[in-house]
Amino acid sequence: MISAFLQATTLFALMATLADAAVLSKRDVKQSITLDGAGPNNIREGRSYSAKVRLSGDDDFDLLVDTSSSPSWVMHESCQKCKEAGIKTFNVDLPETCTDSGKDRGIITYSDKTKVTGCIVYIPLTLDGVDKEVTDYPLLVVTEPDERSLDFMAYNGLNGFLGLGESNNLPPSVLDYMKDQQIISTTEIGLYLPRNGQGEGTLEFGDLSQSNHMDPTKAATFQQDGETDEPYRIVVDALTINGTNVAENFTARLNTGFQGIVYPKGIQDKFPAHYRPQQPTGGYMQGKALCNSPDIVKITIKSQEFTIDPKDLSVPSSSPDECSPSITEIFSYDEEEVWYFGMTFFHNVYSSFNWENGEIKIAALRD
Repeated sequence: MISAFLQATTLFALMATLADAAVLSKRDVKQSITLDGAGPNNIREGRSYSAKVRLSGDDDFDLLVDTSSSPSWVMHESCQKCKEAGIKTFNVDLPETCTDSGKDRGIITYSDKTKVTGCIVYIPLTLDGVDKEVTDYPLLVVTEPDERSLDFMAYNGLNGFLGLGESNNLPPSVLDYMKDQQIISTTEIGLYLPRNGQGEGTLEFGDLSQSNHMDPTKAATFQQDGETDEPYRIVVDALTINGTNVAENFTARLNTGFQGIVYPKGIQDKFPAHYRPQQPTGGYMQGKALCNSPDIVKITIKSQEFTIDPKDLSVPSSSPDECSPSITEIFSYDEEEVWYFGMTFFHNVYSSFNWENGEIKIAALRD
């Protein structure tokens, strides 16, 4: 029996339900899972999405839609710091083989040095709305989170959704595992992640050309080369701001775990002043004016032009009625020459990935 200890109101109260395309639209997408996003005081509302995963009975957790990470994890009830931080913990029996050198020991170290350590527990689970149960899913149950993970993952202490199988000898993503068990029969999945107030996010399976959200006539297709733990990587022809080319012919990682668009160090002078870190603090401009950006940002991918809605060029700041820019310089990662396209980009496109042939597609949204 698994029981959950909810210590305080978590940052995200998210739910997902399965709906037939006959209910969602007239187009015949095989099935869709609705992804909801919410946050404290609406600060992160519509900028992170998750699906609800049920472990047993009423015990469930919200699984973050993260295109950059495969392993999924929850916090064990032995984690007192988790409880103090208001993170939901789970009473799960840990295997005896979970020792420092045991086969069921699992450690995840993220690129920003966040680290969690725990035990791999084989457990049944279901994705909320999907009738068939996943048997013996290898879930990492964290017993030793570091301080950064307590801060970063305070919305429930878990990560992962998409991915290409095992990463660093850790469990595959939930979707990968469901595919391997033939719970998901299609090889292609699509993501629609709108900004807050423009409807719910959707994870779609089946004939995506019939999606209610994707415009297949305006799409850029890439072929992923070889095995990689980063399935979402594309080449961008150009990024322009107000008609001026800021960057050309660069590779970007599409990461739903990022809020905005992150550019590499050394090119800040090519951006308008409000997108540059301010000296000497390294912070960014804030103000009411930034909440209503006049900038026109266009991203061209394989000759297909995608316009970023001005509403996505800023995010609420800590000050009431003020905003900060959503296009910023990379600040904490080792790879300083990397671009990341986060939710600022995803709000304005439809993306899909094919497990079978490694095909990545970025398409315009239907009008």
